[in-house]
Amino acid sequence: MADASVTWAKLRRQRALLLGLVFGTLAAVLVARALDPTHWFRGDLGRVDLGRVYVTGTCSYSRVAVDMLAADPGAPWVALPLDVKTPEFDAPVCHAALTRMQAAGAWWLAVIPESEACRRLQQWAGERYAKETPAQGFPAWVGDDGSFRGFGVDPGQIAALGLTPTPKIVAFWIEGGYDRALVESLGFTVPEGVEQGLPIRSPQAIPEPHAR
Repeated sequence: MADASVTWAKLRRQRALLLGLVFGTLAAVLVARALDPTHWFRGDLGRVDLGRVYVTGTCSYSRVAVDMLAADPGAPWVALPLDVKTPEFDAPVCHAALTRMQAAGAWWLAVIPESEACRRLQQWAGERYAKETPAQGFPAWVGDDGSFRGFGVDPGQIAALGLTPTPKIVAFWIEGGYDRALVESLGFTVPEGVEQGLPIRSPQAIPEPHAR
């Protein structure tokens, strides 16, 4: 009887140790997934149906894209700032991105320190940008399925994405030379008092390919 009692005690200890290892491994896997920005968009921890637009603080058109998304919180897009050492731009854009993803389903972002989440997000964004876009253009739009959707913030691009420009952006187009009739044909309303700028004559710059 004494030997049997000792054996059962050992088995209980071994079972407890085994369960501890199993739960520890499972916890480590879940933590790793929670810290991987890939799963902030989609994955086993939830589903966040948001497209992404890669932006930089050194690009004026990126700032236009950020302003447009800020004015349309229901748009299915989130701006991701690449790390080009522009903290005054990166910090609020990253904060907005994390807030939007958390509201869309990535609830676990609430327990990750924002500084760490932003660092991981920018690192991930830099890697994905090079893989998901054909060249070094900004802003670069990528759908929630990973498909490249184009560069820039010209009227045709914004209409194709189903976004709503602010009156300031529409005025920026017209005064910058986009034809008023073209802009209105896309369903955008031109604010009163906006004057037509000189026609755009120079072709749009072609982004340089990524270094491979």
